[in-house]
Amino acid sequence: MNAGSKISNALNYYHKTREKQESRAHQINALEKSVEFTEALLEYSSSTNCTDVLTIKNRLLSAELDGVEDKKDELQTIIELYRTIGGGWMN
Repeated sequence: MNAGSKISNALNYYHKTREKQESRAHQINALEKSVEFTEALLEYSSSTNCTDVLTIKNRLLSAELDGVEDKKDELQTIIELYRTIGGGWMN
């Protein structure tokens, strides 16, 4: 594999990690709203219960943890791109 294709692959992977982070941010935003709505339902209505609130909060926490993993992937991709273009690491 030549240097040009390695750089291209690294850039493509970086763009995919950024897209994944954007998608995850939308997911987290939606889950945050869902938590707010479910908590409001719990407070003002009898159509939900504490288990529903906890389930939504658990999903939110999972999405946030996945978001941290996504950020780690992005940073590792940046490091790999830097290495690919000859950025100061000696093997």
